[in-house]
Amino acid sequence: MNCAREPIRRRNRLRRRRARLPPPADLTLGNHRFLLTPEENRNTLGWNPGQEVFLELLAAVNAIRNETMHFSPDPLTSEQFEQLNGFAGLRRTVAPTG
Repeated sequence: MNCAREPIRRRNRLRRRRARLPPPADLTLGNHRFLLTPEENRNTLGWNPGQEVFLELLAAVNAIRNETMHFSPDPLTSEQFEQLNGFAGLRRTVAPTG
């Protein structure tokens, strides 16, 4: 293998990977979990400690969303409400909106 060509190949693979990513507004909760699970991805965002808590709450919110959207007749429990509120508050601290 020609080592001089490896940076070009790596750059081309990265471009193809980026071309497959949807815009951030179109990402699902599952996509967010997938993208934020690697620590190096979270570190590039410059988030404070507590990233694992964020991922745990994101997983819980994703499960609640899936249960709700797949026509579960059961109302949300108080624990689910607490998880949703906790996630919303934590999300505001890592990515505040105007």
